[in-house]
Amino acid sequence: TIRLHSDLDLAGHNWIPIGNHLEAEEGKKAAVFSGTFEGNGHIISNLTIGSQSSPYEGSCAGLFGSVNGHISIDHCLVADSSLSAVSLPTSRLLASGGLVGICYGKISSASVREGSLSDPNGFGTLGGLCGAAGPGSVLKLCSSSGEICGIENAVASFAGGLLGAALGDNEKNAASIQRCCAQGTVTGGTWSGGLIGNASNTVIENCYTTVTVKNAVYGGGFLGIGGDTYTSGKISNSYTFGQVSDCFLYGGAFTGSQKESLEKLSGCYYLAPSPAQLPERNAGAAAKPSEFFHSEAALILLNHSNDGPWTAGEEHPYCGAERADYSAVEQAAASIPTDLNNYTEKTVANLNQAIDQILYSCTLAEQTEVDSMAQTIEAAAAALVLRPADYML
Repeated sequence: TIRLHSDLDLAGHNWIPIGNHLEAEEGKKAAVFSGTFEGNGHIISNLTIGSQSSPYEGSCAGLFGSVNGHISIDHCLVADSSLSAVSLPTSRLLASGGLVGICYGKISSASVREGSLSDPNGFGTLGGLCGAAGPGSVLKLCSSSGEICGIENAVASFAGGLLGAALGDNEKNAASIQRCCAQGTVTGGTWSGGLIGNASNTVIENCYTTVTVKNAVYGGGFLGIGGDTYTSGKISNSYTFGQVSDCFLYGGAFTGSQKESLEKLSGCYYLAPSPAQLPERNAGAAAKPSEFFHSEAALILLNHSNDGPWTAGEEHPYCGAERADYSAVEQAAASIPTDLNNYTEKTVANLNQAIDQILYSCTLAEQTEVDSMAQTIEAAAAALVLRPADYML
C-alpha cells in the first residue's frame, strides 16, 4: 500500500510511469503496479511525460502506466498534466491516460484537472483519466477535464474525455463506469466520444459529459463506438451536454458508431439542437433543449423519481463526481487564530490533527464527509486553551 502524505509538484521532472510495460517485450520484463494507492486528497501537479519533440515510447503511459491484479486507486488528484506518447501500428496499442494508462482494477474518487494528452502517430488509445479499462475494472466517482488530441482522420485509435476504451470480457466480467463525468475537448481519433471512445461488454450508469468532440472519423457526444456482433453493453441514466462537429465519416449527438448489441440505452439524453449527423445513431437517447438540463424534470427522469444520485447543478444535473464544496472548510480554517503559540501544546496538536485529516479531492457525493471535516476544525479551534499566564519576573 502506498499512501501520499503531502502534495507533490513534479515540475521540471520528465516522469517515468509506475508500471510502464504491460507485457514483456524486446528483452524487457513486464512492469505493472499491483497494490493500493491512497492519494489522501493530495494534489499531484505538473506531471509531464514526454514532449512533442521527444515523445515517450513505453507501452502505456500515465502517473501509473499499467495497473493489474487486486488494485485500488482512490482520492487521487492530478492537475496540470502534459503527456505526449508515440503509438505504433501493432496489435498491441499504446494506452495513455492522465492517471492510468491501462487499468485492471478499481479507481474511485479520482480526478485529472486541466490535463493535456496527445498521440503524434494516431494509433493509440487516449483517455483524460484512463487510457483503457479491462475486464472487471471499475471506475466510480471519477472526473477529468482538459484536451485530448489524437490525429485527425486517424487509422485506428480511440479517444475519450474520461476513458479511451472500456473492454469487458462478457456480461459477467464487464467493465463498469459509475457516476463519472468529463469536460473539455476531444480532437481527432478514429472512434472518439465525449466520455468514452470505445465500449464493449461495459455497463455505464449515471454519467455525463460536456466535452466537445471534433475532427474524428466517427465521433459521438457521449460514446465513439459501442459493441460488435459478439459483445454487449448497457448505458443508463446518462447524458451529453457537449457538441459534435466536423467528423470525417459519421457524427452522432450521442454515439458515433453504434452496433446493434449496444442499443440498450435507457434514460439517456443529448443536447438539442445538435449539428451532428445521422440521428438514427442516437437510437435510445432523446434530444432535449438546454432548458431541460436545469429543470426538475431532468432530475426526475435521471433519478427514476427518487432513487438516483442526481442533484441540481448550475447549468445541468450533477452525478456526484464533481468536486465537493469546501467553503465551510475554508471558513473554519479562516477562524483559526494566527498565533497558536499562546495555546497549550495538546489543544494545538488536536487542531493540527484536524487540519491534517482534510481530504481535498472529495467528490460532491462525499459532501457530508467534507462538512464533517469543517465541523471538526471548528470544534478543535473552539477547544483551544490558553497557556497559563506567567507572572514570574
